[in-house]
Amino acid sequence: MATVFESISDGFYTAFFEPDPEIRRNKIETWIVESAPIIQSAVENDLGAYLEEILVDTWTEKGWKSRVEKFLGQTQGLGRRNPLPFIDTYRLHLDVKLRPHEPSDKDIVGVLTPVTLPPKTVTP
Repeated sequence: MATVFESISDGFYTAFFEPDPEIRRNKIETWIVESAPIIQSAVENDLGAYLEEILVDTWTEKGWKSRVEKFLGQTQGLGRRNPLPFIDTYRLHLDVKLRPHEPSDKDIVGVLTPVTLPPKTVTP
């Protein structure tokens, strides 16, 4: 699933095409500050949705043990010294790019704001 930032993209281009270099730099820096919380909100929402898909039906004790055994082996624990190739191979990536966009029914289009996120609670 892709999150498409139409208004944020428009704001970037408005700043980027400013002819005066000093004003352009200031506008881009302002755009970064204003866009970062919206992008962070989208990242948090995307991570939550991604992990929820993975955890459905596997977060039972039996499901969790099955995953640990599959990826770490029965005799290895999380504190091992030499990670398995699986863990070294699969890393979380975040790519920020301006690229051509082919609309899809899986896209989330628009602006996600931090107020869409539920408040975070810390369990002691």
